[in-house]
Amino acid sequence: MKRQTIFVLSLLFLTLSVQAQTKHMKFAGIPLAGTIEQFQKKLVAKGFHVQTILNRQLPVGTRLFKGVFAGKTGNVAVYYDVGAKVVYGAKVYFDSLTSDCARTELDNLKSLLTIKYGEENITDGVDREDHPTFTVKTVLGSIYCYMMQDASMSSYPYDWSTHAEFSDATNSLRHESNILNDF
Repeated sequence: MKRQTIFVLSLLFLTLSVQAQTKHMKFAGIPLAGTIEQFQKKLVAKGFHVQTILNRQLPVGTRLFKGVFAGKTGNVAVYYDVGAKVVYGAKVYFDSLTSDCARTELDNLKSLLTIKYGEENITDGVDREDHPTFTVKTVLGSIYCYMMQDASMSSYPYDWSTHAEFSDATNSLRHESNILNDF
């Protein structure tokens, strides 16, 4: 009986491990996995538009889109490993905000993420300028949310933005490993 229990528990642990390895953090309902081309097709199918002109100015490994996220029009940056072309992260940001609106957007993000992931998975913080931040930690990855003032914007008081950066645990680790292989 004891051997059967150990065998069943081992089998269950192996199954959970395999499932955990094949699951990925999602962004806009799309797993942060697969190639950038596959991810782009899924984003475009959801109504996001590629920002072709701006993409020419971005470094390789980043692709920019615009579309509706959580009911609001925002900009989306997708990050992928240059060698493997595999997506490991994405960020949505809402810009051209006042400081108060950026704070309200940050609070709204926190409310939505608290509903989805639970308050116990959220850690509050502050950045170097003493602006509020928070991080959501899950087994599949993390979401880092913050607000910032863009000094290059000359549209005061609409020079603030609110950001939510999604990072897939598995593919981020692979990406970092690929970078470290260069050293």
